[in-house]
Formats: sequence, structure tokens, C-alpha cells
Amino acid sequence: MNRWRHPSVIEQIASIESFGEFCLVLEFMDGGELFFQVVRLGFFSEELCRHIMLQVAGGVMYLHDTLGIMHHCEDRGT
Repeated sequence: MNRWRHPSVIEQIASIESFGEFCLVLEFMDGGELFFQVVRLGFFSEELCRHIMLQVAGGVMYLHDTLGIMHHCEDRGT
């Protein structure tokens, strides 16, 4: 099922289409959201921020360039 393998990309468990919506079921990532880590620490050092952004950019670039996958967020007012 999972067609991607990259250290900065979480694993796909399943995909589901329901009522015209396509959803991905992804692995659980322990540690919470990045926002809450910023709140907990108070700030990120430049070094830590650089490390995180390189991981994020590397994962997005892999999905986009290698697999043609694109991220899109749509606010539906929910």
C-alpha cells in the first residue's frame, strides 16, 4: 500500500474514498504537533529551526518531485 519511503515522510497505512472525499490514514507520530513543541520550548534556536525546515522541505520535495504528490489544504469552515 505505502508507495513512498523517505525518513522525513510518515507512512501511509491506508487510503479511503468516502462520500466523494479521498482520505489517507497515516501512521501516528509521537511527540505532538510542531506548534506545541514551540509553545513548550518557548522558542526554537536557529540551528533547531534549520534542522526541522530541512527535514520538512526534503520530505515535501521527495513527495512532489519523485511521486508527483502535492499538498493542498482547503478551509471548509469546520
